[in-house]
Amino acid sequence: MPTPPSGNNNSTETAQLTLAGLLVGFSDPKLLNELEVFRVKYEAKFGETDLTRRYTSERPTHEQSWLLENFPERYWRGLPPFAQAFLKEKMRHAHKLGRLDDMPGGYLAAVSLR
Repeated sequence: MPTPPSGNNNSTETAQLTLAGLLVGFSDPKLLNELEVFRVKYEAKFGETDLTRRYTSERPTHEQSWLLENFPERYWRGLPPFAQAFLKEKMRHAHKLGRLDDMPGGYLAAVSLR
């Protein structure tokens, strides 16, 4: 889970002040901003994300890694819908570029690239 902002206004903390940043704590500010833009478009089309759920992406990093390694499908099903769609899109793009091997193995085990 992302750390709360400390009052400094650097780009990393500003990027985390989004709904996507609260639910999916990517450490790369550029990727996090890209996810937030994707989330807004996704929710406009499919409806708002259920904030009453506790998503796997909100668990401590070591627990997420363990879940992804041991139960990749359950980890995947526990991600917010916009995060699933975003990651699928990234994986399809990586596949087209011949860089699918660069994606985390747990995601590859859990996701079908149809």
